[in-house]
Amino acid sequence: DTSCNQLLSSLADPSKCVQVSIPSVSK
Repeated sequence: DTSCNQLLSSLADPSKCVQVSIPSVSK
């Protein structure tokens, strides 16, 4: 998800991005 990419860049926290990305990628 591009949203995760932007958020990751902003927060610089892969951990948070991963948690949100996993469910998105699953689908």
